[in-house]
Amino acid sequence: MKNILVLEDDDFECKILKTIINKLERDCYIYECHNCEKAYYISLENPIHLFLVDVRLENNYDFSGFTFIQNIRQISRYNEVPVIFISSLEGYELMAFRKMHCYDFITKPYKEEDIQEIIENALSLKASDTGSSFIGFETGGIYYPIETNSIYYLEANRRTVYVHTDSDIIELSGKSLKECYKLLDKHMFCQVHKSYIISRKYIKKIDFPKRTIYIKNKPGTEKIIIGVKYKDKLHEWLYDI
Repeated sequence: MKNILVLEDDDFECKILKTIINKLERDCYIYECHNCEKAYYISLENPIHLFLVDVRLENNYDFSGFTFIQNIRQISRYNEVPVIFISSLEGYELMAFRKMHCYDFITKPYKEEDIQEIIENALSLKASDTGSSFIGFETGGIYYPIETNSIYYLEANRRTVYVHTDSDIIELSGKSLKECYKLLDKHMFCQVHKSYIISRKYIKKIDFPKRTIYIKNKPGTEKIIIGVKYKDKLHEWLYDI
């Protein structure tokens, strides 16, 4: 799963870009943002693998798309994540490449097949992701920012999800596993049972004949059962490196 953030204040342009992305032969989740504030929030809460950014936002005279990427580049995990600028302006390509190290600069109007190829190539890059990322869960008016690297697994019991971390078990009342799974990086986390989502980082071993996953670094021996209908999906996920 690749997370793509589209920062574009024009609804029509947003729809076009989403249509192009959805035609790609890969699994993508699109975060649609019309302003920088929302884009910052989403980028901090979720790992983004590609940014598609309009240079001018909110009015015809600002360059807030540039400002957004300049600030994003200050976050260690986004030092090398590809950025594609899309703009009706000409003459700013050199600054975009030199100052913000963008992957490409596309001038409107563009051809669908051209931008589709550029997006596909950008998503194929192996960008390093050395920073820590946080995921935000909200329940009962309380907000829980949790570092994703600390999560062993998530467990659902009726209408409550328990997030097992290296320091605590956080209880999210009124949440479903499906709701939580939408927020997680699908490369790092996988649902293996109707009641469990596991982290790639803390797998000790997997016994497929017994349909059992052993979690490392947990006190005692923590075991999670693999649901029958999730077995093939787990196989695919394990080799999605």
